[in-house]
Amino acid sequence: MKKITLFTLLSISLFSNSQINKTIKVCTIKNLEPFMFLENGIPTGATIDYMDTIAKHMNRKFEYVFTESSMEHIHKNIKGECDLLPIVANPNTFNFASESIPYTSDHLVLVTKIEKPYINSLNEIKNKKIGVYKDYKNLINFLKIKYPHLQYELLEENYLEDVNNGKVYGFIDSSYKLAYLIRKDYSHDLKIMKTIFENPIEVSVGVNKRSLHLVKPLNNAIEKLTVEEKNNIDTKWKRIIVEKEFDYVLMFQIFGVLSLFLLFHFYKSILLKKMNTQLKNEVEKQVEEIRKKDIVLIEKSKMAEMGQLISTISHQLKQPLNTMSMVSIAMKFDKEDKTEPDIEQYTEKLNKQIDFMSETIDLFRHFFNPNKEKEQKDLLFPIEKTLEILHGFLIDVTVVKKFSTLTTKVDLYPNEVIQVCINILKNAKEFQEENKISNKVIKIEVYEDEKTQTITIHDNGGGINENIIGKVFQQYFSTKGENKGTGIGLNISKEIVEKRHNGKIYVQNESFTFNNKEYFGAKFYLKITIV
Repeated sequence: MKKITLFTLLSISLFSNSQINKTIKVCTIKNLEPFMFLENGIPTGATIDYMDTIAKHMNRKFEYVFTESSMEHIHKNIKGECDLLPIVANPNTFNFASESIPYTSDHLVLVTKIEKPYINSLNEIKNKKIGVYKDYKNLINFLKIKYPHLQYELLEENYLEDVNNGKVYGFIDSSYKLAYLIRKDYSHDLKIMKTIFENPIEVSVGVNKRSLHLVKPLNNAIEKLTVEEKNNIDTKWKRIIVEKEFDYVLMFQIFGVLSLFLLFHFYKSILLKKMNTQLKNEVEKQVEEIRKKDIVLIEKSKMAEMGQLISTISHQLKQPLNTMSMVSIAMKFDKEDKTEPDIEQYTEKLNKQIDFMSETIDLFRHFFNPNKEKEQKDLLFPIEKTLEILHGFLIDVTVVKKFSTLTTKVDLYPNEVIQVCINILKNAKEFQEENKISNKVIKIEVYEDEKTQTITIHDNGGGINENIIGKVFQQYFSTKGENKGTGIGLNISKEIVEKRHNGKIYVQNESFTFNNKEYFGAKFYLKITIV
C-alpha cells in the first residue's frame, strides 16, 4: 500500500554540503498548532520538541526559519533556504532528494459534534458533507478514491467552528492536531468519532537535495530517540479520547430479528413467561428459606446472649443472697445462744441486700426494653451501665478505666449501644480465655474531640489474626468455630453503630501499657458524632 503521511510541511537544511558543522536551518510554519507555532516569540509545539530532541542526539544546533504560510514554506525550500522540513509526505513534492526514517506516527480521524451517534465506517455516512483542509490536496484525492460517495467541503483555518455550527457533518485531519484543538477550545462541543484507517501514518523529516550528507546522522539521531522521550512529548501535546464504539446498526438488526421472532413464534413468549414465573417462585422460595435461616440464627444469637446475661444476673444476685443467708444464720445462732439479737442491725443489712437485688433486676429489665426514641446522653452512660450489668461476668478481669470528662451530648438509643458494648466485652473475655491469658486485662477509654465522642475497648488477648481482622464485622463470619458462634454479633453491632447512629466502629491490633507492663490485643473503636 502506498505510504500516507499527514501533511506536506516542513524540512531541515544546512547552509551547504561543504559546511557540515554549521547551524542546520529548519523551515517551520509559525501558526501550525500543535506542531509548530510561536508563543511569546519562542518556537514551541510537538514537532519543535521532537526536532530539539533529535538535534541533541545529533549534537548539532537547529535554527528555526518561520514562514507565514504553506506556500511561503514551499518557496523557501525550493530556493534552498531550508535544509530540512520536519513533517513530510512525498519528498518529491517539495523538491526533496530524500527523507529520514520515521520519527513518530499518527492517525487520520473524523471529528463530529459531541451528540452525533457512533458510526462503524465512513460508508455509513449518507448525504452529509465532510470537511478537509483546503491545502491537503493529496489527502483529498485519496479520500475521493476511497470514499467516492461522500461530499467533500474544502475548509479554511476555522474548520472546527464549521463542524460546531453544522456547516459540515465532520472534519478529517490528524488525531494529534484535532485532539489538541478540541481540548483547547471545544472540549464540551466536539469529539473524535472514529479513526479512519487502522494503519498509522508515519511522519519523517524531509532532506533538501543540497543536504544529503545529513540523512545518515539524522537517521542515527532518530534511532536514539527513547520510548520515554517520545511518550513525554506525546503526553504533553496529544490526549485523545475517541468515541467508544456502540454498534447501533447491530443493535437495530438484533431488534429487528427479535421482533420477527416474537411475531412468528409468539407461543415461545408464553413458554418463556411460564418459565419466568416458575423461576420467580423458586427464587422467592429460596429467599424465604434463607430469611428463615437468618431468623433462626438471629434468635439463636439472642437466646445465647440472653442466657449469658441470665448467667450474669445470677452472678450479680449470688453475693447478696449469700449475705442474706449469713444474716439469717447469725440470727439463728443468737437465738440458740439466748442472746438478744440486734434486730435493727440485721434488718438494715437485709434491706441493703434487698435494695441491691432490686436495683440489679431494674437494671436488666430496662436493658431488655427497646428504646423507641433517641435520647441525648454522653457515651459515659452506656459504658458505665454495661460495666454494672457485666460486673459478675468480669469479676476475674482487671478493668482499667480511663474516662475523660465529657462536656457534650450525642443522640443515642442507649440500650442498643449498651448491647454493642456488652458484645465487645464478652468477646474480649472469651478471646482471652481461648488464648489462656492468666492475667486478663481490659482497658476502656472514653474521650471526645470537636466532632465525636469515642469509646475504645482494648484487651490483652493477643490480637485478631491479620488475615481475618477485616472480616469480623461481616454477617455469619465467626472466629469461635461452627458450634460456638453465629457470626452475627459484631455484624449487628456494626448495624447499630453505623446505620442507627450514623457512627463508626472498627478494630485494629495495638499495644498498651499497664503497671509498667506492655500488653497486646484487639482494640475496638466506637465513634458517634456530637449533637
